Amino acid sequence: MNVSVNNVVVEVTSGATILDVPLVSGLPTFAGLAIAVNETIVPRDRWGDYQLQPSDKIILIRATQGG
Repeated sequence: MNVSVNNVVVEVTSGATILDVPLVSGLPTFAGLAIAVNETIVPRDRWGDYQLQPSDKIILIRATQGG
């Protein structure tokens, strides 16, 4: 099935969870990462339980240092 990750369509398997998204997006680590699905932030402790649906719009937000 296809989902959108930061405006790029990617294919994930049926039954994929949010934990699969950073892996298919090529991110090396989950550190400093927040994830929103359809404009709603999903708490980190729910990532493994949150099953993705076709056409979900996912936004990956990575914290960075700076001022």
